[in-house]
Amino acid sequence: MLMANRNGTAFLMSTAEDDGSWPWRVISRSVKFQPYFESGFPHGHDQWISAAATGWAATALMRGL
Repeated sequence: MLMANRNGTAFLMSTAEDDGSWPWRVISRSVKFQPYFESGFPHGHDQWISAAATGWAATALMRGL
């Protein structure tokens, strides 16, 4: 594995929260036209875009296997 891949994997693994998400809140820039509802993912109104970012991080980790 390349050094950058090892460093990225180590960073993602060391910063993951206990619930599997990452502490970085991705701010949604979309127009708020749909009613908000809570899904249980962290970060309140920005939880949907933050969940997608968590999916990308998990995908990057899986590619390293």
